[in-house]
Amino acid sequence: MNKKNLFWSSLEVLLHGGTRRAVWKQVWESDFDAFSSYLRPVDGLADRVGCERTLLGSECGYRIIEREKEHFVGVCDEGRCPSRNFPREELALFAIDHERITQELVRIFELIPGIRPIEGTGRVTHLGRLRGEPAVDVLFVRQRKPEDLRQFLENYFSIQSVATLFVIPTNRRVDESVLQILNAHKSGYFTLEGAIGIQKEKLGYLANGRQLWLDSLSSCGNLGVVSSGFSLPALTRWEDLTLKFKDGHTLSVRHGRTSKLFSFTEMGMVDARTKAPDEQWRLLRLFADEMGIFTWKSKGVTVLNRKRKERLAKKLKSYFGISSDPFTYRKEDGGWEAVFTILKD
Repeated sequence: MNKKNLFWSSLEVLLHGGTRRAVWKQVWESDFDAFSSYLRPVDGLADRVGCERTLLGSECGYRIIEREKEHFVGVCDEGRCPSRNFPREELALFAIDHERITQELVRIFELIPGIRPIEGTGRVTHLGRLRGEPAVDVLFVRQRKPEDLRQFLENYFSIQSVATLFVIPTNRRVDESVLQILNAHKSGYFTLEGAIGIQKEKLGYLANGRQLWLDSLSSCGNLGVVSSGFSLPALTRWEDLTLKFKDGHTLSVRHGRTSKLFSFTEMGMVDARTKAPDEQWRLLRLFADEMGIFTWKSKGVTVLNRKRKERLAKKLKSYFGISSDPFTYRKEDGGWEAVFTILKD
């Protein structure tokens, strides 16, 4: 197993308990330094400590007793290991910092914050809601077994039937019965393992992690923004789209694994008098001819393009439901550059 994935496996098993730093170091091996900042001290001290035989599968190990105040001794009840002294810091217990992780997940997924425990579950936290419409709840679930997750989902959907996105540490808790429940309620899940990891000393998307997140939203009924033209998941950015002209009247739009064809008429870029493509459509084609960069040296340049570009940007934002500007200004040549990828036919 990839050692980086052990962080999320540990979260499922040891979230509420505590174990010694030496054990965490043994589990995470070379990744311990990266993940150790996500450990927090918990009350109590270890009452048992493994020995070399324990690591080999034996039941042998040290039972910790306090002979005097702050004087701890490990005793082997089987008499195989000599007694030894343990400093307090070696017995201190640490657990994964759940609060920090939930806060960072809210940041990564750009949710409307709403962190709170789900009553009566112990292992489910409401993280917040997806931005956009509909505003979908996002829950962080950490059941240890598929049957536990299935039981939670049955109870959850018996109370409410709204679509929900569930964030889970690993795929090992998802079986066919869990998928059937999610599909029946038009809900989905996102797996942290392999998608989220340490990036610059804090949690962030791993390579292709953001695309996996967007794919999860798409796979469960396009949760999030539903525009007037193209259904896109919440948090979709212009950088996530690829536009390619198929011919003079048709545009292919790809998002992740999903693509769709649109005519200039469907996108509202039609001249009402002639029923032909309007100035905004023609300008979009010029961007494609120039591989997304339009300057004063480009074909079809005119001072009128400034207003046409503003109208084109407004049209694209309305059609795809993305509020940010699809074009950026180029100081070096006074031109514009498309934030999305655009290709000619």
